[in-house]
Amino acid sequence: MLEDLEARILAVPESDEARVAVACLLRLRRMGKSLDEIRVLVEDHFARTHIFIMVDTLEYLRRGGRIGRAQELIGSLLQFKPLLSIADGEVQPIGRARTKQKALEELLRRAGELRPFQEAMVVHATTPDDLDYVVQRLHGMEPEMPITVGRITPGERVTHAG
Repeated sequence: MLEDLEARILAVPESDEARVAVACLLRLRRMGKSLDEIRVLVEDHFARTHIFIMVDTLEYLRRGGRIGRAQELIGSLLQFKPLLSIADGEVQPIGRARTKQKALEELLRRAGELRPFQEAMVVHATTPDDLDYVVQRLHGMEPEMPITVGRITPGERVTHAG
């Protein structure tokens, strides 16, 4: 029955993230974990998860309604790169930097304060070179740490994140 439910959930094209999360939960159920045990595992995972975001262009923040056109124009002229985090399901500003390199360094500094790491995930929308740089720097901090890399598609999801 669980295999059938998992197959049906994974066939629904609504959200890749939701399908993966549900598949993981179903796998835990198959392993014999109770719903209470799964809840504790999920809560523990979320408590130890930190999400940092560097926005390279202010366009998506404007499209998402987080800033106005004037802020986008001035911020772009000054090369501001907003630094964001997600806490309690809300996007939170945590700083800004004047260049992309300074923004990446600030995010790496903030991440470094959270050591030791168990694992990391680094994704990019349009800048694979920046992804490679961040992965190398994280490996320098924790050489044995597993790092998952990926790419998010610019557009609707990035607009909603903005």
